[in-house]
Amino acid sequence: MIIFLHGQNTYSSRGKLNQLKEKFKREIDKSGGNIFIFDEENVSLDKLKNALFTHSFLTKKKMVILENAKSFKKNILDELSPWFKKLEEDKNLILIFWEKEIKKQSPKDKAKKNAPDLISQLKKIKYVFEFPMLSEEKLKQWVVNEVKNQNSEIDFQALNLLIAFVGDNLWQMSQEINKLSAYKGKEMINKNDVELLTKAKLDENIFNLVDAVGNKNIKVSLKLINEQIESGISPIYLLTMLIRQFKILLQVKDLLEKKIKSFEINSHFKLHPFVLKKAVQQSQKYSLEELKKIYAQLLDIDFKSKTTQINPKILLNLFVAKIYLA
Repeated sequence: MIIFLHGQNTYSSRGKLNQLKEKFKREIDKSGGNIFIFDEENVSLDKLKNALFTHSFLTKKKMVILENAKSFKKNILDELSPWFKKLEEDKNLILIFWEKEIKKQSPKDKAKKNAPDLISQLKKIKYVFEFPMLSEEKLKQWVVNEVKNQNSEIDFQALNLLIAFVGDNLWQMSQEINKLSAYKGKEMINKNDVELLTKAKLDENIFNLVDAVGNKNIKVSLKLINEQIESGISPIYLLTMLIRQFKILLQVKDLLEKKIKSFEINSHFKLHPFVLKKAVQQSQKYSLEELKKIYAQLLDIDFKSKTTQINPKILLNLFVAKIYLA
């Protein structure tokens, strides 16, 4: 039999794959000696043939897992295609294809025809499991369930704030839930806990991004923006954090230029000492006029993100380019 697992939600698809492996070990082969895993780094045609067509050791059945098989070399994909029917009918074989997000082929890609259309074949088999990203409501329920699994609870405000900070990246969300649950034990996780443990990490990333912008390092700035978005953080939230930080820098710079000492500045803002210290340091990288221009640009991006169809990620990248060219 053949099983196909795919989708953007790799946390859930990987979880399903692990469930299948554990079930195989529990019910068929406790040693796991008849589980064979191949990816583009370790696969070869001879190894794959041997795993698929030789008899298993001590048990009737075996499991073969192919991860990101669409990236395998052409000669391997050419061989796989004619085997499909035979492999699907083999009752002693559990063949699992695990793929990340499947992007639509462009006309140019289709014209190349480097290998058989593996994905099209896989979508026609009996056991296909797709794992899309969770909707907002399903994500909330997932978080609540995961918190319960850790013998903890989370209140409504904390739940919404955690999702705002982390987004729909379940890998990162799982880590944050583990951290919050370990911190609170059986007590209710509240908004302050999320602010303390989750927001601090995001603040550090924002500080690094502001440093890179101040140094006019376009490569690092773009890398940090795109890494944050790819990790699941909303571009809108990232923009909000940038606006907040540059507003603080602008206010701090204005007070410093008025000869107000740094230890007196906090009476105006009531900031965390670490945040204030970073703001004073970072404000030295900019003139007051530069900060005014940057803050105005960020507010303009915020307006465009709410009134046009332009992707906020594109607007953020253009913002960095303008800073570099200024």
